[in-house]
Amino acid sequence: MDQEDEYYTQEEVAVPLREPLNLSELRNPLSEGQSFQLREDFMAADENLTSNAYFEPNDVLRNCYVPDEDDNDTDEEDGTCPFEKMAKKMVKLIEDGGVVKKILTHGAGNVIPEGSIVTIHYNGFLEYSDEPFDSSRLRSAPVKRQLGKGQLVEGLEIGISTMKKGELSRFIITHDYAFGKLGCAPRIPPEATVMYEVELMSYVEHAGLDEYNFLTEEEKRNLKFDQLRKVYIEERQHGKQLFDAAQYKKAFRHYRKAATVLEEYHLKDDEEEREQQQMLLKMYHHMAVCSSKLANPGRCINYCKKMMEINPKDVHAFYFYGKSLHQQQEFDRARDYLVKAQRLEPNNSSINEELVKLESNMKKHKVMEADMYSRMFSKPKGRTPKEKEQESNKIKEKENKAYDCSPDWANLVKTKLTEFCNDSSQSEMPFPSYNFTLGEIECILETAIEFGLDAKEVGSGQSYRIKLYKKS
Repeated sequence: MDQEDEYYTQEEVAVPLREPLNLSELRNPLSEGQSFQLREDFMAADENLTSNAYFEPNDVLRNCYVPDEDDNDTDEEDGTCPFEKMAKKMVKLIEDGGVVKKILTHGAGNVIPEGSIVTIHYNGFLEYSDEPFDSSRLRSAPVKRQLGKGQLVEGLEIGISTMKKGELSRFIITHDYAFGKLGCAPRIPPEATVMYEVELMSYVEHAGLDEYNFLTEEEKRNLKFDQLRKVYIEERQHGKQLFDAAQYKKAFRHYRKAATVLEEYHLKDDEEEREQQQMLLKMYHHMAVCSSKLANPGRCINYCKKMMEINPKDVHAFYFYGKSLHQQQEFDRARDYLVKAQRLEPNNSSINEELVKLESNMKKHKVMEADMYSRMFSKPKGRTPKEKEQESNKIKEKENKAYDCSPDWANLVKTKLTEFCNDSSQSEMPFPSYNFTLGEIECILETAIEFGLDAKEVGSGQSYRIKLYKKS
């Protein structure tokens, strides 16, 4: 099906080619064939290597072809080949019957638009062979291809173009629309009729995004909004597919491209502006969600601000803004935004749960501050000479023990850092202003390294602070 896909039968190892073959040339009856070279870096050192090293027998068994009941109801003595018998009961997709179809599981929605980018799972079978000669399911890797670009076997592309999302269908394809008269040794024999069972998992309607990227600024300015909308929809659909697969970084890039296309468009009238703003609001929301998933509160806040510029009372903007401030331990500001969101949607469980977490973390932070400040010493006023001398002795004693650190302090630091590391809602931990000893500072920094945290020292003297960050 695709020279880049690496699949191994039980009998031999298929080695990828350096360059893909031209299938159209192979199907040309006047062609004398094509020469090719194998990739040397992939040659197996062990000549006896078989597919058993790549696929479990049970996995292969699960993907073997199982005939339908009506596939075995004809007389085998009439000399008709199995695929030919099956094809007679299937629907012709082209006039000469070179590609026929049978729906095994019906899909939903509309038939795939022309030029769409499809994601499929498939098994490919040769006649008289139960095991697949090619299988995306055995590789556990769905295949993504664009229709109309010659990225699939011609007959398979014809078949897929008739499918709906979620559909599972069987196609029988003659050699004229598959691998030609020469086949594709060693897997595909000459003049081989093949059968594919294909599941259309999803598709994205292609709207000419590649063409858009090569337009000049003047050409972009002259685009109609309907053309721009198609480009936007394509990027948005790409982003949604990746987001649903938890690939948030890749999804963010597609959402950002969609937003950029809209931002760069030169609006023609108020109606276009209203639609553009609503589309941008959705993209900024998606980018804020991705940023939150990627634990990037600063970026999330940036897109929340953009959302509020379009809609000052957007509940999602308030929620993610507050959640991001919570991660940055700006507790009071975080509460303000979350309360605003709660007022708009009092029964929103996500907002209410975030407020509960915030209150809990605020209490923990206050307890920690109390622990820290309880260790601070006050400087009494109106001291007598004797008291001054005693204080001077204490200061000298403190200086002598500057690099010492009590076990209680070390245990306190470890306890607080353990709580911080276990709390996924916090990304940084600022220590309040405090007259740390050199030993205590060293203890904090060493413990931070032990816990795999990044530390930043800010200010000096009474304004000295330490901030700890979780590594991304």
